[in-house]
Amino acid sequence: MNSWLSSSKVLRKEYDYSNYYYQRKSNKGFNNKEYKLNSKLLSNNSLINIIKLFFKELESDRKYFVLLRLQHYNSFKIVTLHKGLILSKSDLVNYQEYCKNLLSIKSNGYSDAIFSNILFDYFLIKKDQESKYTNKWPELNNTKNIQLQEFSNSTTTYFLPLNNNYSTWGNVLFSNDSIKIIHYHNNNIIKIHTLDDKTFNGKIYNGKFMIFEFIDQVINDNKFIRSVNNSSYHILNNKIELTTRTNKTKFLKTLKAKAKKPVNIITVKIETINRNGELQPFLYSLFDDREIRSFFEKTPDKLFTYLLRRKYRGYTVYAHYLRKFDIAFLFKYIAELQNSDKYTVEPVLKDGNITSMNIRNNKGVTITYHDSYLYLTQSLQKLSRIFTCKQAKVYNRYYYTPLN
Repeated sequence: MNSWLSSSKVLRKEYDYSNYYYQRKSNKGFNNKEYKLNSKLLSNNSLINIIKLFFKELESDRKYFVLLRLQHYNSFKIVTLHKGLILSKSDLVNYQEYCKNLLSIKSNGYSDAIFSNILFDYFLIKKDQESKYTNKWPELNNTKNIQLQEFSNSTTTYFLPLNNNYSTWGNVLFSNDSIKIIHYHNNNIIKIHTLDDKTFNGKIYNGKFMIFEFIDQVINDNKFIRSVNNSSYHILNNKIELTTRTNKTKFLKTLKAKAKKPVNIITVKIETINRNGELQPFLYSLFDDREIRSFFEKTPDKLFTYLLRRKYRGYTVYAHYLRKFDIAFLFKYIAELQNSDKYTVEPVLKDGNITSMNIRNNKGVTITYHDSYLYLTQSLQKLSRIFTCKQAKVYNRYYYTPLN
């Protein structure tokens, strides 16, 4: 016999603290076997091995009524692990798993407690009376085939049925109004806690450790919402109809208003008049985001003199449709600048057209001339409507007065 346990018939005279208990059972025809635990702490391995020893004492092809009890160390207290079961020798493996799961369910008070003995109270059922004792063991270990769906939290993926009829999930080991305990597959235990009439909290345990949790919120007979972490699964007639996820976001902080940076942009516009079928410029205007300047001149001389000042060093000048229209009136003057010692002109060409120009004077002031049509490919009239300008082009009779 193994050194960590011993087996003997429990006799009335050997245990004074349990005389009444064992005498009462013995009077009703119970046999009593006790297995001593030398390790004190009840483990799954100890329980399984002791059950195996007990089953060696049973006769083959016979039925027994069996209760399993645990006696606390240095105490008269005896607790019951399970109620009476009808067992036969062939039920060894199933019975071991059943008791192991019961121990896991009652882990708060059992597996952490110190026990001295495991007690079996049993009797052999007479052959002619076996039909009166229904062997309920197959029902305890019968798990119905149900469709499973994968659910995930931040660390674990688990498969659960797509229904909230928890009695169909496995063997119901315990049930009352507040909790239902189910032996699930892979020897896990599910505890379903009733929070209210329509809300249920499910916790899945592997031994002492909770490995998964979910909340079921009943909507009606056919629909409920299963919540796992920040995901919600809307289940209708055993099918997931909708999955939503709530993501935590930080509140937006109020940004301090930044000082408005100056815009180093100037816009230039040339107005022309038709004289005898020839377009002649008569007005050169600019806007530097602060003020408007206009020069009623035939040539852009004053315009460039005004632009090429230290004030506008590094500015970009935009002219709409520069390469097709404005350049025709600027070209002669730009050529004169290029030939002088005071200015340097660097045109940028694309497909034979001037798209931009860098103009620099001998004082180190440089401006860049760009065609805004390359970015805003509409006429100024259409752009004024698109950008809802309060005032578009304004005409004045004076503009049409011939210039000398």
